[in-house]
Amino acid sequence: MLGNAPHFSEQVWNQALQFASHNLTPYLYNILAALLILLIGKWLAGRIVAIATPAIEERTGPTIGRFLARLILAALLTFVAIAALTQVGVQTTSLIAIFGAAGLAVALSLKDSLAHFAAGVMLVSLRPFKIGDYVEVAGTNGTVQEISIFSTTLATDDNCVAIIPNGSIVQAKIINYSSSATRKMNLTVRVPYGANLATVKDELLGLARQDPRFLAQPAPQVSVTNLGDTGVDLRVSASAATAEYWNARFALIERIKNRLGELGLALPARQLDVRMDPAAPCTKAVNSEE
Repeated sequence: MLGNAPHFSEQVWNQALQFASHNLTPYLYNILAALLILLIGKWLAGRIVAIATPAIEERTGPTIGRFLARLILAALLTFVAIAALTQVGVQTTSLIAIFGAAGLAVALSLKDSLAHFAAGVMLVSLRPFKIGDYVEVAGTNGTVQEISIFSTTLATDDNCVAIIPNGSIVQAKIINYSSSATRKMNLTVRVPYGANLATVKDELLGLARQDPRFLAQPAPQVSVTNLGDTGVDLRVSASAATAEYWNARFALIERIKNRLGELGLALPARQLDVRMDPAAPCTKAVNSEE
């Protein structure tokens, strides 16, 4: 009986091999194929993202570019995982439905953040301004320091930092003061009605021309724009390089004030005359609590 033991063991081994060859081999092939899909797919996804990332960052900037690159990589890896699961026989339709429902729930809970993200993509795509520009956005003036995924950072004139959500920016008026190489100044000066307008216009024009920061073309101009209640309004127009605009403007305002003082032309001020009628009866306010 012991002599038949090796023969029995051989039969058991052969039957096990036959069972494995008929039942397990297809699964092993599918598992190996799925592993190959994962390895090759992951490598291809990494290569695609590595090639596309520089172009994306050049277009959108480093911060949003890296974020978009990670989104693309996640999407590619998701497709690779679905292909691998399909290879081993997993029904991916239900998984896709579950992930879709979960994604919808997350999107609804983060709708404000997603709106700011979409606005950030619009800003870097349309480029109404760039880093270093002096802008007015959502009622705030400042120099753009950073355009991130969800917000834009400005350095304000009083050396503060303003962080504005991108969604608020795209819904408001945007003024980019740095979009052009030059900027035109329109300065209103009010003089008394008794002033000689020809003389005042010549003086104002001379003050603008004396400053080399103002361009010769287009030439500075002085025009009468309004007859106000306290004086005549003159508009001084001159163009300067954007980088020199504010310094040139402030200096011109100071020179105009000094020159008008030398000419004896006081800047008109609103005056209120109060006349008392001595014949009117005197009234006293009565406190209702008394």
